[in-house]
Amino acid sequence: MSHRYLISLADVPEDGLHDVKIFYEGDFNHGMWGKFKVTAQHLKKAVANFSQKIGAPLNENKEPELPVNYDHLGGENAGIIKSLYLSGKELYAKIWWTEDARKKIKEKKYRWVSPEFNENWKDENDKKHGFTVLGLALTNYPFLKKGQVALALSDNDRLILTMPEDGETFNKEVQMNKETLEILGLDENVEEKDIQEAVIALKEKSDQVIGLEAERDDLKGKLSEKESEVKTLSEGGDARVKALEEKVEAMKPLIEDGQQAKKKLHERDVNDAIQKYKAEGKITPASEDNWRKLADQDLVMFNEIMEAKGVEVDLNEHGSGGDNDLEGSNDQKADKLAKELMNKNEGMTYTEAIKKVFSENPELGKEYS
Repeated sequence: MSHRYLISLADVPEDGLHDVKIFYEGDFNHGMWGKFKVTAQHLKKAVANFSQKIGAPLNENKEPELPVNYDHLGGENAGIIKSLYLSGKELYAKIWWTEDARKKIKEKKYRWVSPEFNENWKDENDKKHGFTVLGLALTNYPFLKKGQVALALSDNDRLILTMPEDGETFNKEVQMNKETLEILGLDENVEEKDIQEAVIALKEKSDQVIGLEAERDDLKGKLSEKESEVKTLSEGGDARVKALEEKVEAMKPLIEDGQQAKKKLHERDVNDAIQKYKAEGKITPASEDNWRKLADQDLVMFNEIMEAKGVEVDLNEHGSGGDNDLEGSNDQKADKLAKELMNKNEGMTYTEAIKKVFSENPELGKEYS
């Protein structure tokens, strides 16, 4: 059974806002969405939500406004709902119409209004806000949206899309303009059952779009979560690098102290070795500097050479005056030969040269008096 009330768009004003009734209390049976109820509490909630800017876009002055379109298709703007208010048991909207919409209403190209609403609208944070008006359409036949029951009301007080329980087709008073028929892919001689099938098909496509949009939003949410994880890991990595750098800086004085201690220990070991071999007569005052250089460069090799060589004779202190003695001590001879090798072999170190000299001239390391 149809539910009746009157909405007339015939007396649209020349300018200013147009007061249009869009809801009233009652129990309804919708052809697509089944039974639903509009109560006084629903209508009060709709006004409160609009006043609190819930479900409504804000204009440049941060005032709530709701869109008015043609045939629930979005796209071209037909007007703007500037406010909602109650009058008795009816909900009214103050609407500013575009010039195009005024003209089409006056010429009866559009005769009905179709509010868009949600019985328990959820915002982007998934918070529910109860009965909320989301917009309005000028239409001659409703376009259905998932979760938003659209009502098309004729000037004969008839809910056009109410399906009779006895299985009859749509009421024969359904009228559609040419533009809407073209959108549905129908001609002017269409039968009521064809209209029903076209609307059902359009609704299914709308559901598919809504499903894709939900999937897109879900993917965007997951992408945002991954971006947050990457940012957190990046920030954590930067913090760890910074902490490591601070530890390195804190350790530098200890490293420098260790290096100084190692240097002093090496100098002590070199000096102890020089003093030991001087006491054994293997190093003379004249050759001490050269042997000290070798010991400083390679203490292990220095000790090996010292253990293998004999006692030196310092000619400055023990020279016999013979011609052969004028050539100097074994240390001096070895030093001279090592320097000659270094001159002949570019890149050879003194340590390598002196080792080669003693290897090729073992007599320089023999003890003699």
